Amino acid sequence: MSGRQPDGLVVAGAFNTEVEAVLARGALEAVGIEAMLQADSVGHMRAHVAWSTGGFKVLVRNEDLEDALACLKTGEPMPFFARFHACAGQEDAVAAAIAEVMPLSRAEPGCVSIQGFRSKHDPRLFHVHSLWQDEGAFELHATLPHTVRFLAQIEPLLDQPAEFARSERIA
Repeated sequence: MSGRQPDGLVVAGAFNTEVEAVLARGALEAVGIEAMLQADSVGHMRAHVAWSTGGFKVLVRNEDLEDALACLKTGEPMPFFARFHACAGQEDAVAAAIAEVMPLSRAEPGCVSIQGFRSKHDPRLFHVHSLWQDEGAFELHATLPHTVRFLAQIEPLLDQPAEFARSERIA
């Protein structure tokens, strides 16, 4: 896209990386503000070009700008990590439980993103990485029936206690 914004859209924020811009867009969309990204990165082949043209921009409708700025001002989304180690023979059951709960968690209004991972070196080791709009969104998530059910479902399938970490970005 060129440096000109499409009609009726204004810049709500500019970011150094596409990932940061995508996270900001997700935070806005999580609260019902439609947003789009704009960057001249030569078809995603030259991200450094975007830096010279003002970075990766998040655009919103002019009438949503005030709410968008307030949303983005609340800070970065809260990252959360979970670690699960399956009992021998329970790997597929743990993977299926993670896959089953993902769409329900993604649909929560405060969920910016959530992904499940399996270690390439230890097929019994799983991680879930999620980003929440804020602590309150995560607190709500932890009490919802699908989350409570998921934890109860996988607990007997694990050979180690599950590990959970609310985190903050340091670099």
